[in-house]
Amino acid sequence: FSFLFVCIYIRISLGSWFLATVGLLEIGLSIPVSWFLYTICFQFKYFSPLNSLALFIVAAIGADDIFIFMDAYRQSATPSPEDAYILESLESRMSYVYRR
Repeated sequence: FSFLFVCIYIRISLGSWFLATVGLLEIGLSIPVSWFLYTICFQFKYFSPLNSLALFIVAAIGADDIFIFMDAYRQSATPSPEDAYILESLESRMSYVYRR
């Protein structure tokens, strides 16, 4: 239920089903990767039920990252005069967004 709420909230905030879906896919795929690192690479045998609560923390941090990235992207559309180089290409704009 919480992932559905986060998906709908991201969709309303960003105005795009594509970005909401890809964002939640990114969040969802981070869990199996971290579980693989936890069990295979670091060879921890015990996986506490409390560790499953990390799913909600990852969802919150991932959703926050999506909002911050999109806010920086929207701000880069109207740069200050000294940052006018940002609009030269998509590469320079994305570089600016990642640095923020």
